[in-house]
Amino acid sequence: MNRGVVYMVVASLLFAAMGAFIYQVKMWDSEASALTASFMRVAVNLAFVLIVSFVRYGPADGARHLFGDMRWSLWARGFFGTLSVMGLFSAIHMIGLGEASFLHAFNAVWIAALSPIVLRQPNTRLGWLAVFMGLVGLYLLYKPSFSGGDELVGRSVALASGAFAGSAYMMISRAGRSNPPLTVVFYFCLVATIMHGVWFALDGFVWPSDTRSWFMLIAAGLFASVAQLFMTQAYQLAPAALVGAASYTTPVFNLLVGALFFATIPDKDALIGSTIILFSGVALPFLRERARKPANGMGMVGVVEK
Repeated sequence: MNRGVVYMVVASLLFAAMGAFIYQVKMWDSEASALTASFMRVAVNLAFVLIVSFVRYGPADGARHLFGDMRWSLWARGFFGTLSVMGLFSAIHMIGLGEASFLHAFNAVWIAALSPIVLRQPNTRLGWLAVFMGLVGLYLLYKPSFSGGDELVGRSVALASGAFAGSAYMMISRAGRSNPPLTVVFYFCLVATIMHGVWFALDGFVWPSDTRSWFMLIAAGLFASVAQLFMTQAYQLAPAALVGAASYTTPVFNLLVGALFFATIPDKDALIGSTIILFSGVALPFLRERARKPANGMGMVGVVEK
């Protein structure tokens, strides 16, 4: 099996563990803020990156290594990745792990639908069929009632986080051509820290009240840190189509974790919708690769930033 695909599956397992830790914190501490959890995850991630870089290269060389070539796509990756993480953590708090993950994973379908206009990248007829099937799956999973409430808001936030994730992955593909994985992850942590700081300055900050939550949040940050390195390396070792398809193991793992450990089992319509989105998302990278030559090195990318 391609090493990049293996790395992406490993990353998916680690991201699923991260999601389980975050959901457990919500169960233990119902008043815990989703953005406090995402900030803790980012803070641990940043500390992890700094320690690894300084140990490997020393403080001076480590700093130069982390900042890389400072191209705009590194900053854009951090911006879109932060919005994606904030949205995903908020959605997990509102609607649970499995449903949030599959709605988040819908980013592949959005990119395929918009790429002929935004990126000037054509789709095949089968590609458009996969987009249509993805929309059918979204309808079944989303269950739009337009009645408001946390479920509708949570599903909308999860869907938006997937759109930001797609943008972040495209920036990873660009920035990763001339920067190592540690640099790409560092920019996400740096921008995320700044954006969380602005949010807390405006809205306030509340620490978790349950002591156990601290351990879970630290564990979530550590697992996410290692997962990001595996994920970024995967996109540098394998064609984006293969890695994008492999990344759809993340929502599958999240669904299994939710069912096994938290007894959150989707209903029939949601399971059918999730299955349709899964198959559409896995097929789209390969269908789009058939429609064009990968001259620019950017293939279809899959599940987002966590």
